[in-house]
Amino acid sequence: MSRISFALGVLVLPLALFSTRAQGLPQPDPGTAIVSGVVTLKGEPTCGATVGLWNQGSRSHNKYFVSTDANGRFRVTNVAAGMYWIYARAPNHILLVTFGTELDIKKPLDVAEGQKVENIALEVKRGGLIAGRITDSRGGPLIGEKISLHRLDKDGKPQVILCVSRCQTDDRGDYRIHGLPEGLYLVSVEYARDKLFFYPGMTSQSEAKAIEVAEESEAAGIDITLPDQERSPIAMAITGEVTVRLVTEDGVGLPNVKVNMTPILKNRHSISASGGAYLYTTDENGNFKTHKSGPENEPGFYWFRALHAGGYALKRLVSQFVGNDITLIMTKGGVITGRVTNIKGEPMIGAIIILVMSRDAEGKPPMREGLELTVATDDRGVYRFWGLTPGTYYVYTNIDLAGGCSNKGFATYRSSSTSDKSSEVIVRSGVETSDIDISYREN
Repeated sequence: MSRISFALGVLVLPLALFSTRAQGLPQPDPGTAIVSGVVTLKGEPTCGATVGLWNQGSRSHNKYFVSTDANGRFRVTNVAAGMYWIYARAPNHILLVTFGTELDIKKPLDVAEGQKVENIALEVKRGGLIAGRITDSRGGPLIGEKISLHRLDKDGKPQVILCVSRCQTDDRGDYRIHGLPEGLYLVSVEYARDKLFFYPGMTSQSEAKAIEVAEESEAAGIDITLPDQERSPIAMAITGEVTVRLVTEDGVGLPNVKVNMTPILKNRHSISASGGAYLYTTDENGNFKTHKSGPENEPGFYWFRALHAGGYALKRLVSQFVGNDITLIMTKGGVITGRVTNIKGEPMIGAIIILVMSRDAEGKPPMREGLELTVATDDRGVYRFWGLTPGTYYVYTNIDLAGGCSNKGFATYRSSSTSDKSSEVIVRSGVETSDIDISYREN
């Protein structure tokens, strides 16, 4: 059988979502066929790669997912008869997809009842990289900007890439999109409602410069400078009974900040989404209006999360209404960054890193329990949390999600961590805390 090649895709979801035992995912119909083979990278067995079988006739049934062993071998049992798509991906990646097509990175496989389909050879490839910075006309970084990626098909027609995790600028205005299959790409950023600004600085898609991506290539310096006069207009929030204002510690209102506002109960647990999670955008003075939930004569507690706040963070995550208005103080957010490596010291790509606040800046437990933030490591194994509220945090990774074939060891952050407890990291306003590395060591 001929070797099948695949390009790794853009990370958008944790590996856990690919387990057939995941909650809410239909179980495959039982069958008697067996599908087996090997996955390699540059001719070497790939341990911990995921092999998927999807029934061509249904996207909701007969899905099978297995991982390769230390020798790169995989074996899928109890496969029902049918026509399938088969693919492989390296640990902690998923396939790159576009709206309406999957770029021909899957191959057909006909499975008969009771058949043993053996010696299937799948090859994964390391994809290419596109990286750059988004700035304003004065050279200042634009934070939280969404990058749009378009891959040109064989007819030169651009296809919009479904890209979430890495298609956004960080607190430095930087973006880094890895695991891209070979091809030509257009890069753009939204600069006004429903309008895109293309690299190297064009409003017309036809005038945009295509970026060529090859296996393991790096296209750095794909920078875009956005014109100030054509930034997206500020969206006005709905009119309500209560005024919320976001201001800096100097009392200056912060405009165009998206705010997630969730009412919480006195036991510190958040109300379900159906009970009222709200998203607002501040006006030019940093204000938005809302309705207060709960009993009329009882102060309401709310968990706030500020998005696209230009590197600012809420000084307190939980606040309460007293009367009919509230002022939320914003401070320069802190940064935690580090690198994740496996037992061999190699970078772990796409490892899910979890950040949990253990105490606020005053040393008190956070009012909302279970507050977690997650990011994924890039192609260098580097992760970065930014815009963090000052306080003390735990940083860790789930070994089942990030370890792959390295799960013979356990993750450790510095020498003070153990296999069941991570060290604490103190976050201060406007300070970057680096080298918070996580490495696997022998158990």
